[in-house]
Amino acid sequence: MQNNSTTTHTEITLNETLIKLKLDSKLNIVFANDYFTEISEYEIFEILGKNIDEIRHPETPKTISNLLWEDLLEQKDTQIIAKFKAKSGAFFWLNVYFKFENGFIYINASKVKSSAKLALNRLYNTLFNIEQHSEPIVAENYLEGILEEKNETYKSFIKLHS
Repeated sequence: MQNNSTTTHTEITLNETLIKLKLDSKLNIVFANDYFTEISEYEIFEILGKNIDEIRHPETPKTISNLLWEDLLEQKDTQIIAKFKAKSGAFFWLNVYFKFENGFIYINASKVKSSAKLALNRLYNTLFNIEQHSEPIVAENYLEGILEEKNETYKSFIKLHS
């Protein structure tokens, strides 16, 4: 798989087709449906065996990724909305559900509503910028404060925007 660190401001428009992935216990891709390979612009042979983090958009805040990994380490089913990077450097947003079963992680992902992208893009950009200029705990505390102000958890916040 080409490790293209270049990103563009081009968003890939998704349709209503469900995206399906299967990961092993080390988060390596063992299956991806045709729609995923289409939007990610990778051939199936380029992504099989590669870690899912290799297609995460570099501007996805580590604070958000850490929330996901905490659940995954405990083998909890979870959800996240995140930006991913296509082979060309373009990006796409996915509403991603992770489910554990028989030692594998099954992913169902779908398109994100425009209103959710606007709200989350602002929050994620702020978190990303804090992470670039401070210790990770500063961004985590900021997110916690935002969620407390709204009387929500990250999961309830995501459900609201799903």
